[in-house]
Amino acid sequence: MYYVDPSSHGSDQRTIKEYHFVLSDDRTHDPHWVKEALRAIDAEIRQRTGLDITLVWLWSDGCAGQFKSKNAFLSRAMSEADFGWNVIHNFKASGHGKGEVDGAATLVKSASHIESLRPDGQRFRSAEQWFPWCVQHLSAVKSTPYQSR
Repeated sequence: MYYVDPSSHGSDQRTIKEYHFVLSDDRTHDPHWVKEALRAIDAEIRQRTGLDITLVWLWSDGCAGQFKSKNAFLSRAMSEADFGWNVIHNFKASGHGKGEVDGAATLVKSASHIESLRPDGQRFRSAEQWFPWCVQHLSAVKSTPYQSR
């Protein structure tokens, strides 16, 4: 998610970029699940920043068991009524996502995998076990010296 930092003004205005990952044991990721995940993200952003979201970009990788096809189009059509958003929904070929968000997801998965390989590391068997570890180790805001393109 990109937004203008509400505490910055004029020539010092800064754009903030965030990634939001939803952890769940639900393996269907059907439109109902996606809607509830988006509702949770929307509520968290509004509560934390006070910003009203007006435009959302969604990226779907086309996985057969996930959010795509007619249901995705219906959800997109209903997003303004459900959330007050306009939506741009991008669909990629299954398993071929190579965008920035795919790299961010890899970071979460790799960090968790490395933790599970450590001799004294945690072994994650469910989202309930994984979630507290992710919050503790991966939810801090980190800056980078690299500029976005």
